[in-house]
Amino acid sequence: MSLYDIKEAVLKQPSLLQYSINSTLRTKLDFFVQELGMEESSVSRLVKLAPAVLGLSLTDNLRPKVASIMKLCDLSPCEIGYIVSTSPQELLLSQKNKIEPTLRYLWTALMLKKPRELGEIVLKAPRVLRQGIETSLARKIEMLTNCNAQKSRSIAISIILNNPSLLT
Repeated sequence: MSLYDIKEAVLKQPSLLQYSINSTLRTKLDFFVQELGMEESSVSRLVKLAPAVLGLSLTDNLRPKVASIMKLCDLSPCEIGYIVSTSPQELLLSQKNKIEPTLRYLWTALMLKKPRELGEIVLKAPRVLRQGIETSLARKIEMLTNCNAQKSRSIAISIILNNPSLLT
């Protein structure tokens, strides 16, 4: 991580200067590298784009959040690492109020049969987790379904599964 990256992170999240190197920062950085298989450059990007992640509790927040996504989406730790590398802000979302409800909604609305299908959506378009259910996802799914009403809902779902970024 360059001095410029550190400066940028501290300007966004001044409380970084208060964290213990060994008990807070190092344990989280090790979590990202060792458990999620992230490259150091990806961890630097995470710190630069979402420095508040370093203030989250590893045991009460990060690990449960990662475990929940892994379970609901049938993803490996390295795949979660890829998602975090691509879009680190997802770790700042609430597990109970945002991530899990969004994943459950997509599961139901898209009539998915396997958790891995949901995982593929999140892998291809991690920002889908940031979308509001009623204000964004439901409207987009409804629009795509209505456009294909003469054909079938399954075609609209197929379109979304092949290009989940339509939901973001």
